[in-house]
Amino acid sequence: MQQSLLHDSIDGVPSEIKALGEYALFVTRGIDQQVIQESKEAVLTFVNHDIAPNVLRLLHNVVLCGDFFRSQLRNADYPEESSFSALHTYYNGYQNSVVGFSDYTITGQDFSESGGPAYVVTIHISYIDPKRFNEMFIRHYLSYEDGTPAQPGAKFLSALQLLIKDIESRSVPFVDTTALSELVALSTKQHFPGLGQVKKICIKHHIETLVDYLNNQEGS
Repeated sequence: MQQSLLHDSIDGVPSEIKALGEYALFVTRGIDQQVIQESKEAVLTFVNHDIAPNVLRLLHNVVLCGDFFRSQLRNADYPEESSFSALHTYYNGYQNSVVGFSDYTITGQDFSESGGPAYVVTIHISYIDPKRFNEMFIRHYLSYEDGTPAQPGAKFLSALQLLIKDIESRSVPFVDTTALSELVALSTKQHFPGLGQVKKICIKHHIETLVDYLNNQEGS
């Protein structure tokens, strides 16, 4: 399925996209009558999560999306924990129009092809707290800081050890995902797979956590 971006500089969905048959709209700015009309022909319409309900009812097969990750300029600036989103708890409360939700996981919306040197290695792990109305939070596990980007492997293992303590004590209600098992295995082996692989595992855990929540809701 092809995706078409709609914003102020585009005059409707290009004919090349429509010719493909099935396509989704990703609305990046305001909603007008043209967007409403184009939405009727699209398989899915992605819009910002804070869209007004009266406008939402006019769109077709909506997926609410948002950038909820509170990115910091430096890894060292992350707090122990930050709130993420509760969208997964209410996205289906709109009648007829909304069919799903999405987010940018623990990476945020801004894209960068390359990262800078990691003076502090941080592991971002998502969890849903049943004691706080099933809102999702992110725990940020920070390594030691020595003022240099050296020894990323040792820094990763120091941050990982903090996570392992929370897993073993069950002080944080993490879901037992396959991604979390991978991190536990890395701790056992004392192995650093590279920062890119670590981020991939964290993203996987985020998705698995949401899937687990949704599966439990369907079964309840």
